[in-house]
Amino acid sequence: MSASVFESMKTALVEPETAFEWKVIHHLWHMLVESATPISLDALTQALHSSRERVKAVLEPEAEYDQFGNLLGWGLTLRPTVHQVVLEGHSLYAWCAPDTLYDPVVVNRSAQIVSQCQRLRKFGSSWFLVKH
Repeated sequence: MSASVFESMKTALVEPETAFEWKVIHHLWHMLVESATPISLDALTQALHSSRERVKAVLEPEAEYDQFGNLLGWGLTLRPTVHQVVLEGHSLYAWCAPDTLYDPVVVNRSAQIVSQCQRLRKFGSSWFLVKH
C-alpha cells in the first residue's frame, strides 16, 4: 500500500469528508465485484443515501464511464488493463500493480491476480493468489 493511500486512510478516521470519499469508493468497488457490470451513478448515489453532486465530486475527474454514463470503475475497473483481479469469479482490473494487492483486502474477498507488470515478474510469476 502506498504511503499516500495509507495517509488518506488515516485521515479518513478523523475528517468526515475524507471518510465519505472512502465510503464512495468502497461502495463502488463492492457493487462492481457483486455485479461485474457498469454501475449507474444513480444506483451508487442511492446506496450511499447522498446527493448525486456530492458523489460525482468524489469520483471526478478519475472515474471511468461507459458510453451510457455508467461507472466502469475508479482504481478497480471493468476496463481491461494489464493488471487483472479475479474476484467472485469476475474479471476486474486495477490501474497499477500495487492496487491488485490491496483491492481484494478493501472488498474483503480472496482474489487471483494476473499481472503483466515487469516489477511483479521479477518475483518469478505473473500471477498471485490473495486469500482474505
